[in-house]
Amino acid sequence: MDEQIETAGEADRNVQKKKDFIKYLYAYIAVNPILWIVWWFMEGRFSGFTIDAWPVWIMVGWGMGIALKYFDAYHGKGDQ
Repeated sequence: MDEQIETAGEADRNVQKKKDFIKYLYAYIAVNPILWIVWWFMEGRFSGFTIDAWPVWIMVGWGMGIALKYFDAYHGKGDQ
């Protein structure tokens, strides 16, 4: 009986990790275009696209976090 409870608890944690990943991914997809629009109206129209565009660095950092969430949710220790 304890093994079933433990297995159910692990399954709940795995489902929650996957739901959290999806939420973070939706936030990433929703927020980044807004950042690019702000950048375009504040700087981009005048300087054009360069590597100095600050949304690039936000996307890279946040994207690495999203990748870690993905691997934890779908390939993590709990899925074995």
